[in-house]
Amino acid sequence: MNLLLETPMTAVPVVKELPPVVIVHGIFRDHRLMMRLGKAFELAGRRVFIPDLKPNNGSMGINELARQLGGFLEQNLATGERCDVIGHSMGAMVARSYLQRHGGRVRVRKLVTLAAPHHGTLTAWLWPGRGVRDLRPGSAFLHDLARDLDRLEGVLVASYWTPFDLIIVPARSSVIPIGRNVRVNLPHHQALVTNRRLARELVEMLGEV
Repeated sequence: MNLLLETPMTAVPVVKELPPVVIVHGIFRDHRLMMRLGKAFELAGRRVFIPDLKPNNGSMGINELARQLGGFLEQNLATGERCDVIGHSMGAMVARSYLQRHGGRVRVRKLVTLAAPHHGTLTAWLWPGRGVRDLRPGSAFLHDLARDLDRLEGVLVASYWTPFDLIIVPARSSVIPIGRNVRVNLPHHQALVTNRRLARELVEMLGEV
């Protein structure tokens, strides 16, 4: 996996009181789509990590990708260091799996999901692969995560979603029965990681100690 945006691109000093931000991309994507969001955090003085999950085509199960994410964090964070995690689409479910199944609660202070199929998406029936099957409504993977949401206790959780999402179907599948759910009227699935106004809101929200 690639490590990008670790060094701030401006002279803004790193805010040492706040943990680094880890941004996890979705299916068929990589670090490049996340760079605009990452830069917004860098300009606020945060360290930013954007790992590339491989493969990114849904052929690998979500739990396996979660272990990959966990390995990346162990390699790149200091011993005992916590982080804030933002996951988009499939990447949000990878992050949830990491927290709920792979010990991520000790590493993560806040979790933000963007356009996440918390209850699955009907579009997952359009592609093959273990990871895609995990994201189908009623899958064993989703049922397993839903039965012990209490494992997220102690982590601030926020889910952002748009009713105009044509990838997460139905769009309200992004609503999670814990933490904070925020409806944003953005025009499409990808806009949740490219919209500048939302990026500023996320920087402010994750900037709270």
